Amino acid sequence: MWIKYLILCIFGFSAGVIIAGAFIAFISTIGIFPRFAAQTHTIKHLKLYENCILLGSTLGNLVSIYSLPVPFGKIGLALLGFFSGVFIGSLVSALAEVANTIPVFARRSSIRKGLPYVLISVALGKGIGSFVQYFIM
Repeated sequence: MWIKYLILCIFGFSAGVIIAGAFIAFISTIGIFPRFAAQTHTIKHLKLYENCILLGSTLGNLVSIYSLPVPFGKIGLALLGFFSGVFIGSLVSALAEVANTIPVFARRSSIRKGLPYVLISVALGKGIGSFVQYFIM
């Protein structure tokens, strides 16, 4: 009986490693790390950034797959939510920049004025939605 659980653990961990590796390869391909490092003038710490993202992805998979408790308290949960939101927002911004979705959207919708207000509205909507998800639901 314990062999079934051992095999299940190995398969679960392997799937998590594969998914984390694919995710890291994807965000590395679109160039998020070098762009952030260049904009913040910390290019010398690029390896550290990549290692932290890789470690965070691996630990996140372990916590998610094995339902490990993370005793951070409410303040830790708020910080985790904040930094997760910053990361997801950065990822979405990088994808939008790489795919040139904003100029295509502006051309197709014939928006000539007010595009900054549309972008701010989208960002505020995502932020409020995340707040509702984390703290109300």
